[in-house]
Amino acid sequence: MSAQGTPDVAGRTAGEVKATPKGAWTVTFLLFLFMVVNFADKIVVGLAGVPIMTDLKLDAEQFGLLGSSFFFLFSISAIVVGFIVNKVPTRWVLLTLAVIWALAQFPMVGTVSFTTLLICRIVLGAGEGPAFSVAAHAIYKWFPDEKRTLPTAILSQGSAFGVILAVPALNWVIVNHSWHYAFGALGVVGLLWVCAWLTFGKEGPLEDTQVLAITEPKIPYVQLLTSRTFLGCVIATFGAYWALSLGLTWFTPFIVKGLGFSQSQAGFISILPWVFGATIVILTGWISQVMMARGYTTRISRGVLGSVPLIIGGLILAMMAHVQGAGLQIAMLVVGSGLCGAIYVVCPPMLGEFTPASQRGAVIAIYGALYTLSGIIAAERDGRRDPARRQHGRRLPDRLHHQRGGHGRLRRHRPAAAVAEHRKGQADPRCGSAGRGTEGRGVTDVMGDAAGHNHNCRPGQAKRRSGTHNHRQWFGEDSELPA
Repeated sequence: MSAQGTPDVAGRTAGEVKATPKGAWTVTFLLFLFMVVNFADKIVVGLAGVPIMTDLKLDAEQFGLLGSSFFFLFSISAIVVGFIVNKVPTRWVLLTLAVIWALAQFPMVGTVSFTTLLICRIVLGAGEGPAFSVAAHAIYKWFPDEKRTLPTAILSQGSAFGVILAVPALNWVIVNHSWHYAFGALGVVGLLWVCAWLTFGKEGPLEDTQVLAITEPKIPYVQLLTSRTFLGCVIATFGAYWALSLGLTWFTPFIVKGLGFSQSQAGFISILPWVFGATIVILTGWISQVMMARGYTTRISRGVLGSVPLIIGGLILAMMAHVQGAGLQIAMLVVGSGLCGAIYVVCPPMLGEFTPASQRGAVIAIYGALYTLSGIIAAERDGRRDPARRQHGRRLPDRLHHQRGGHGRLRRHRPAAAVAEHRKGQADPRCGSAGRGTEGRGVTDVMGDAAGHNHNCRPGQAKRRSGTHNHRQWFGEDSELPA
């Protein structure tokens, strides 16, 4: 991926280094907070996934639809708004988007149906689709090309800090109050950002959108969108965003249902990939900017620097299907997804480097619209497979699987040998009261914690009885095991 060989059409003079205007970092910080709110809005459904599925009685496919619904209008609105910001000041566009986010959260405060929740997520996705591209376009009006990588890294890490800051807070609200109030809290935070932007938000002085739209030479969009730089950025970021979208919707349910952690524990585990990812992204942005200042080409300082961590991270994530152990799986997920984030830092500056400023908003928006299509595919496709009950294509350790039984109740079936062993264990007098005493240790069924064993029973028998408790905890007291 390289932006070399493209004409200097964005109003820059070769060899000229423009100064950063006063107030640039204030606007960068406000837009960083803008992205914090943006990703907190995205993560809340995944974080509250188990309570939502329980309260609304959703199956995995319905919850996958809910996750993917956020992206139904995401790409379309990104493209439409991208062309709008070519001519309209970004200050007012950003304000409008933030108001839409806030208003879309408040209907969930009260009693809500699946349909209402679905519609609100679609509206929210339409409002959040253009967010990053418009914010990047706004920041590039404050920084010259050679100084854009670090501000882009800071902007993109609004996503990580949106998770790092929001997950513990929202999880506390969900655990101690209700998932309904978590949505309401996000609406209030969104309105607070609107007030701050009205007070301190400004348009960048380096570019006048309306003047450039009239005077600046244009390049045909076909030529821009078929360039190797553009296509390479879309393909690379498509894969990275697939992993991100899957994590936003399914990571917390996978931690709770798949690995057996409690909702409170899952809230803290969920922030680990974002902490590591934030470190990688900020480091990538800083290194890239230093390399640009020292005369390295765009191909090296942006293209190679962003793509190599992406490849390594993708290989690590692909290996997760072939390892066992909750700790190792979580570690690989943290490192793999974090490395993939490096690509978000380098692609927007590369696109802005060869795109005329009067067309930049649309090009970055189309880029974002294309790679975020993976969000629809990832959430809905993996909803059908239900990652919360399947560890990346393999059965959970107890080798149980589920299917719908009579009267709509969920029945759990075991292999014949396991059923016989289960019945034999129930009749064993050595496991009378003591065996039942382990049922409260729900984590032992998946984690294999030795503390959950009852040593009056045969090895593993207490774990199987604990699995019975887990079954009823996950799928309701009226669900059945085979007789």
